[in-house]
Amino acid sequence: MSDKVTLSAFGCIRKCTVVKWIALVLLFLWQTGAAQLPPGRIVRSENPRCHSDPPLITEMMSWFAWHIENLGMDKETGIVTDSARLRLAIWVYSRIIQKHPDPYLAYGSRGLTYFRLGDYERAFSDYQQALDICPEDAWTLSNIGYIYFIRGEMQHAEKVYADAILYDPEFLDARRNLGVIFALQKRFGEAIEEWKEGLKIDPENAILMFYIGNAYKDLGLNDVSNEWLEKAYRLKPGLKK
Repeated sequence: MSDKVTLSAFGCIRKCTVVKWIALVLLFLWQTGAAQLPPGRIVRSENPRCHSDPPLITEMMSWFAWHIENLGMDKETGIVTDSARLRLAIWVYSRIIQKHPDPYLAYGSRGLTYFRLGDYERAFSDYQQALDICPEDAWTLSNIGYIYFIRGEMQHAEKVYADAILYDPEFLDARRNLGVIFALQKRFGEAIEEWKEGLKIDPENAILMFYIGNAYKDLGLNDVSNEWLEKAYRLKPGLKK
């Protein structure tokens, strides 16, 4: 085999590994709707800017917007089935932003709605607005991290996912996604460590086991890889496909 062919093959191995990890994370995020938001999310922290105590009418409007948005989504896939409902939710969140003095929750919620509609620029802008008001909001940090991931800005994604974990050490989504960012950079040891930390939070998480198995495979540790993959397949047989 010529040097040219050898180098070409090596480049393909590197590229294919990256493509595999991108495919894995996109598949999982597609299945789960990319980002989740518990309604009525209130952040309490030592930072007074993150204190949110909205009036009852604002909470009712937030619940209404969240309910309307969910009616426009397929619960299993996270795919938008009725964009008009999501646009109505955006209108409600916009009214909250106009009325509430520190509307970081509404900015974050509206950002997620824009994201689900595929308007990543408006989503990114709203997430930034939310973080300007509440820099310690782990949920918003994690969601803006996914936009950085889509843009290929891995250093920015790594930073915000790490910050999300700093402010909320049990935030499983952020740990999972930070591990993926490490894997995309061939930092498989750090990725495995992050996912194992995630398993301390959710010991039966088949996705994390699946990722760990694939990372060990990329490290050439096939026996260890197979052990982790078999655990994942037992819990979630569909991962074999």
